[in-house]
Amino acid sequence: MVDGIYPIYSRKNFKQAYLMAYPFAMAGNAKGESMLGSLYFFGLGTEKNYEKALRWNGLAASQGDPSAEWLMGRSYEMGLGTFRDYRLAMEWYQKSADQGFTRACHRLGRMYLDGQGVPKDYAQALKWFTIAGKQNWAWSQTALGTMYARGLGVKKDYVQAYRWYALAARGRHPEAEGAPESEKVYSDNLERIKKLMTPQQVQEAENLQP
Repeated sequence: MVDGIYPIYSRKNFKQAYLMAYPFAMAGNAKGESMLGSLYFFGLGTEKNYEKALRWNGLAASQGDPSAEWLMGRSYEMGLGTFRDYRLAMEWYQKSADQGFTRACHRLGRMYLDGQGVPKDYAQALKWFTIAGKQNWAWSQTALGTMYARGLGVKKDYVQAYRWYALAARGRHPEAEGAPESEKVYSDNLERIKKLMTPQQVQEAENLQP
């Protein structure tokens, strides 16, 4: 069964995952196509090849695979294996985010925050960062902390800023493991906002932690 590939992938046996996914992908199975697209995109178990990633992710995305839709968005946002097109990136991110795919929700938030492919819209950025933040995506939690700290699209609120920065610092980002510079960003944000708060505000923010 194609689902048997995921435990192999999670154990970082990427070469075996590639070999297992290939026949499923060749048979038109969306999960197999998506796995190949991901492996080519990140260069795991095979050479990094953005053109091949685009091909396989495109096939999987046409069948509604959310991971492949997200990577199609990344390809068009960054111009990897194709031309850069923020509008197309937004379209693919939206398809993936509508299925609740965390990384796509985060990227939608960034696109709205930066005004890439769409007019800058803090309310939409806040919406999508919140969805991803509630799924423990630390980069979205950090973005939410910054929005509350600066009053971007919301009333400036140091308690909420601290809350989201603390969640990011305590949960970490799965891709930041072993990356001290990323973890330092989380802790630095928390210390910076703490200096702007009264002890009562810090305690209130701590009480909001799960």
